Amino acid sequence: MRAERAAFLLIIAILLAGASFAGSYGLRWVFLLLASMGMFVLFLAEARIYYAERPRREKEEERKDEFERMTHLIELAGKGSTSRNILYERLIELYARLEDRPISEIKSDPPAALREYWKGDFYDSLDGTLSGIEEEIERRLKV
Repeated sequence: MRAERAAFLLIIAILLAGASFAGSYGLRWVFLLLASMGMFVLFLAEARIYYAERPRREKEEERKDEFERMTHLIELAGKGSTSRNILYERLIELYARLEDRPISEIKSDPPAALREYWKGDFYDSLDGTLSGIEEEIERRLKV
């Protein structure tokens, strides 16, 4: 490696000497450009670039599965209307898949189980709605 580096530096020195003593102005620029490219290559060969490593987490965070998300959503729905609306939209999507109908059609004419969702105590109405969905699934499986 040392001999290659010395030879490379000698070539650069010859090019710089040619740039200094060449008679023509254009020839001086050619020697100078070649010498500068050689020095740039030498710099890149010698440069050590250190990349910052991303800090790794000691313990990977476990992601919540769908069941835990829905459980948390139901807990929030018992307290506020926004979560209750989100849960209602999920139930509509479930019915849309179950009955193979568009969501807009189910929103305009909801099944009896979904109409029960907004009546009375939240947990009781949710239980009634889920029971209605369960009956619908069992009815479809029997057919």
